[in-house]
Amino acid sequence: MPHKVNLSGNNKIVGVFIKNIIPDSPADRCSLLKIGDRILAVDEVNLRDASHQFAVSVIKNAGLSINLLIERFNKWKRQPPPVTPSRTPDLVVVQKKDAKNDDESSGSSDEDSRDMSGRVLTKAGMEIDRASAGNVKLNKNEMAKGDEVEDEFGYTSFKLKKRYGALGTVIQHEMKKTEKGSMGISLAGHRDRNKMACFIAGINPKGLAAQSDLKVGDEILEVNGIVLHGRSHLNASAIIKSLPGPIVKFILLRKEKNLEDLAVRPVTQFPINLDTEAESIVANFKNAKTITMQKTGHSLGIMIIEGKHSDVGQGIFVSDIQEGSTAERAGLCIGDMILSVNSDSLLGCNYETAAGLLKKTEGLVTLKICNPNRKEERRDGSIASESRKSLDRPREDDAKLISQPVTPKSHKSAKDMAPEIAKEITANRESIIEIDAEKKPLGLHVVGGCDTIVKNGAVIVQIYPGGAIAKDGRLKVFDQILEVNGIKLTPEKNAEAFKKVLVQSYDKMTVSVWRADPIDVQTFEVDLIKKSGKDLGIQFAEHNGHGLVISLILPGGLAEADGRLLKGDTVCGVNGESLANQPYDVCVILLKVCQGKTNLKILRPAPKKR
Repeated sequence: MPHKVNLSGNNKIVGVFIKNIIPDSPADRCSLLKIGDRILAVDEVNLRDASHQFAVSVIKNAGLSINLLIERFNKWKRQPPPVTPSRTPDLVVVQKKDAKNDDESSGSSDEDSRDMSGRVLTKAGMEIDRASAGNVKLNKNEMAKGDEVEDEFGYTSFKLKKRYGALGTVIQHEMKKTEKGSMGISLAGHRDRNKMACFIAGINPKGLAAQSDLKVGDEILEVNGIVLHGRSHLNASAIIKSLPGPIVKFILLRKEKNLEDLAVRPVTQFPINLDTEAESIVANFKNAKTITMQKTGHSLGIMIIEGKHSDVGQGIFVSDIQEGSTAERAGLCIGDMILSVNSDSLLGCNYETAAGLLKKTEGLVTLKICNPNRKEERRDGSIASESRKSLDRPREDDAKLISQPVTPKSHKSAKDMAPEIAKEITANRESIIEIDAEKKPLGLHVVGGCDTIVKNGAVIVQIYPGGAIAKDGRLKVFDQILEVNGIKLTPEKNAEAFKKVLVQSYDKMTVSVWRADPIDVQTFEVDLIKKSGKDLGIQFAEHNGHGLVISLILPGGLAEADGRLLKGDTVCGVNGESLANQPYDVCVILLKVCQGKTNLKILRPAPKKR
């Protein structure tokens, strides 16, 4: 099975390598080929600089007996060997079975052998993931059978069936986003924290999705050529919101079992859109009024609680106000009930929904409020009341604190509370930096939470190119994030809570970070016995500078059976060969070609409590 590889270093090798040898195939019975061999030529056709597709076509079009010119390396060095070795390459003759066998072997096996990282352009000029169903390659027989026209993302029913058909029923559905990017769906992950998935957990009855074919429990496999299968639902939310253009094409997996796999119960509470109902809602509340304020920092400067008042019922109330804050200057008072935030109603919302809406506000913020403790206002706007103190809170026996406040409680002035912003991160001390995120995805992979291997804060294990963090350039792998925009990543919170903080779209964000020198990690080794033709049962993210980050432990694989490796670990060495600063493709080849006892050197984040 040929595999196109580009090995970059001081000496560059570009060529086609054997990634796998199918048992009992002509190549296997030949016994002269080995995994990792480089194919230089087929029947005197030079493949030194050939593409994978060209190499496959040459092999397919060859006769029943083909001559392969092979180059073999004894061991990968940190710097790859030169293109022209000092010894003469070996000539190998392989007898094919027949033409039918050749066509079959060029189907799904060739598809699996391609490098699936990166992005490609469709015929319509749309950029999609290389691993997308829109980029599935068809052999001659499949192309002859299919007469479907590809859509702009390269999708056809046949391609979707070939890529995902083994998983269950695959459905295509197209929707339009609103101007704000909302479609009225809530997403959730897999109940098994070792599995990454993106499920539809709720559909707002007043949202766009309510008129669509989407169903609660559907797993989102792709959107617009971007693969979400095997990714976190938190990443998916940011990806969907950032899609260019109004059209979103969903590729969904529909199975009855999906409802059982949801990490949460189906969501039934949604903010009510007030575009047409604002006046009727406000009219039901005594002393209701509108307050408008300009949000200039990361917070409005209020604390909220989910409570109940005998006069107005269940709602979200202001429990405290930071002195000198935007909210105080706008006239907001302790005890005010917040009816809506901009165009979203808080009636019937729980604390988490309300806090999320308040945190996402930017620029000019409009609140519709009432205060059940406040007396009638006079015509001049003053309040017929003894003092402000009597208006402080909803009745204590009715109000209940549900969770942490939106902002840290303080009675200091806004100026006194302003953190000392540093230009650079200083090792072995807490540094606070401000990042201009421009509402773009942060591009972070972190490990942290009481249900993970990291119990203190969140540790960065991957920084993706193109994200806001990579663009800023100051944060590094294994930095420990302690706080984001005043929200502390405390040990009692779980991984989902941390990810919610780190996948939001921020204009500007203030990050409290600790950089340990030397880095806070555990180093240990794991031996796995790898059989011929079998993988280790591990999926990797990109290279993080130290090695390959484990993004998923596959069920039933060697790594799961062993039990010592975890998501977020970094494989930094294989059989004594360091992966640090090696190109991604070199690391993959080192893992693919190893056989028998395979020694993996592991880095695991282990930050101290700070």
